[in-house]
This record gives sequence, C-alpha cells and structure tokens, in this order.
Amino acid sequence: MAENKLDALDPPVTRHTEADEVPAQTAREGDRVLLRLTPTAAATVRMVLRQLLDVLESGTVPEAGRGPFGRRVRLTQNILLRRMFPAVSADPAISADFRARHEPGVRAEVLVATRRVLGGWTGVAEVRLEADEFDDWMTALGAARFLFSPRKGTRLVHRTVGGHDAAATLTMIQDLMEVLVHAACPDLAQQLEAAVAWGHGEPMTAPRD
Repeated sequence: MAENKLDALDPPVTRHTEADEVPAQTAREGDRVLLRLTPTAAATVRMVLRQLLDVLESGTVPEAGRGPFGRRVRLTQNILLRRMFPAVSADPAISADFRARHEPGVRAEVLVATRRVLGGWTGVAEVRLEADEFDDWMTALGAARFLFSPRKGTRLVHRTVGGHDAAATLTMIQDLMEVLVHAACPDLAQQLEAAVAWGHGEPMTAPRD
C-alpha cells in the first residue's frame, strides 16, 4: 500500500502581516490540496464570496466607500458584471452578440461554483479540496477579484469596498489563487515562473534530456 505522505508546505508567496503570519499556505495531500488560512484570512475570503453571491443573485452591491481624493466610488451590478465578463471585441456589435450568447451560461457557472464553495465550507481555517472543489474555488475567487478592481489593461485600480482596504483584500485573493495553483499544478507553476523569468531577461536552466 502506497504511503500517503503530506508534501512539505509550498514556500508562501503571500504578503506577511505585522504578526508575521502567512494568510494562506497549501500542501498536497494525495490527490487533494490542503489549504490553511489564518482566521482573519478565512473570514475575509468568506465575506468576499458572500458579496460575490449577493451581486450575482440579487444585484446587491457592496458599499464602495471613497476613492482617491475622497471622491465617492459608485458601483452598480452592471459595472461589476462588466468587470467580470468583459467585452471580447472592440466592435460593439460583435461584443453584444457574444455577450448575449455566452454571458448567461458563464455567469451561471460562477454562481453555482460560489454557492458550492460557501455551501461546503463553513469558514474553518483548514480545508481539503478535491479536484472539483479546487475548480470551484478558483472560479469563485477569479470572479471575486473584480469586486475590488476594474479591468484597465493590466493596471489594477483599487477601490475601498465594505469598509475594508480593497488593495490588501485584492492582493490576498490573488496570492491565495497563486498558492493554490502551486499546490495543485506544480509543473505548470514552474513553467509560468520560468516564462516570467525569461521575459525579464533572467537566465533559465536549460531542460535536460
């Protein structure tokens, strides 16, 4: 019988808190991913996913607070949905046709994934994810990022949402997605890191035969 050993925790890529706590760590446990969150991170992730669910189900938009120079940030369900499901073409007619045919299905997938995450996870700090659960988490977290940041090329424009620091929350969500990918797809993560290093002119190790 093969031993089911818990792999060493991946080197954390998340930002450190003042107490030097890592918000999220991951490890492989057989065919599952073990995710460990700090209590604060777990509460924040659950709050964010509930906000996403409210937007998708009822159109309830989280309080936006104020942006730079104290200007009030105005958010609507339509604005948030356009962030999550952007135009696919510069041609308005093509984008409108694509959106009419595909957005309802994609939106339903995100909604179902978010419901499953919240229904199967009570907010505990340690959770083990099967492959299907991993996909649901990545789908929900990927959409939830746009509660905090609009698409503007590759630039992120942070907003204050629900009384929480949007930039810090967005960073935590993106870091959580990164450590999940590192645990579930280590080979892919290494390839992506190598591609980034190559793009920045850093030397790459040549593949061995």
